[in-house]
Amino acid sequence: MTTMQRVITVIAAFACAVVVMLGLPYALGGSLCDNTPGGECARNWLNVFIPLLALLAAALAAWAAIGQMSTTKDQLAEIRLTSKRQLRAYLVIEGLAPTLDVPNNRLYGVRFQLLVRSAGQTPGTVFEAYLNKRTIPKGAPMPDGFTATSQGAVSVTIGTGNPQPFGTMSFNRQEIIDQVEGRSQNFIFCHLRYVDVFGETHEALRASEFIFNVHPQVYESLGNDWMDPTKQNGMIQLPTVAGVGHST
Repeated sequence: MTTMQRVITVIAAFACAVVVMLGLPYALGGSLCDNTPGGECARNWLNVFIPLLALLAAALAAWAAIGQMSTTKDQLAEIRLTSKRQLRAYLVIEGLAPTLDVPNNRLYGVRFQLLVRSAGQTPGTVFEAYLNKRTIPKGAPMPDGFTATSQGAVSVTIGTGNPQPFGTMSFNRQEIIDQVEGRSQNFIFCHLRYVDVFGETHEALRASEFIFNVHPQVYESLGNDWMDPTKQNGMIQLPTVAGVGHST
């Protein structure tokens, strides 16, 4: 029940009480029909109750009209919300782009960039997009990497098209060797925040584990070429950590 409907209900109840109070003495004392013909008696009673019935009918009509207006307003609000959901920007973390740092065919590390793609009908403007890392002992609890501070504000509008790269973060040779030899685990945390065409802010946070499947020293001692595309398949795995992060 809306506020206006409550007001109408109170007014109608008050008016009914007034009419009843005015008509009650006549009803109890019979003065409406004392010494009057039957037809005039009936008219007297109708004069008491017809205004009451008219008032009740008007109150009910107003109550129903306001209820319909409220329903229509709610429906319009839902339509606007649905339309906004359909038209707003949806920027998503497409993935991580790795690059091997291998001068003179020696692995010094692996660099990563965050790839962002638009999956909505309208563009979104990115104001924060960066990566940070956490290295923990093997089997230790999952760290919280989303507390990292931004690496600097950006302003890049993304519409349809190829994914856009953001940020740079790397793991060095020793961090990779420690992971390959089972002493540690490496995690990458992705941060994305953007504004849609309606001026609303959204964010996407995601964590992935960085798994390097080749021991650098062994690989190099065998004379393998790091840039050989036939040997890069399966060299790096980046599984998403389930239950960590969110998207709005």
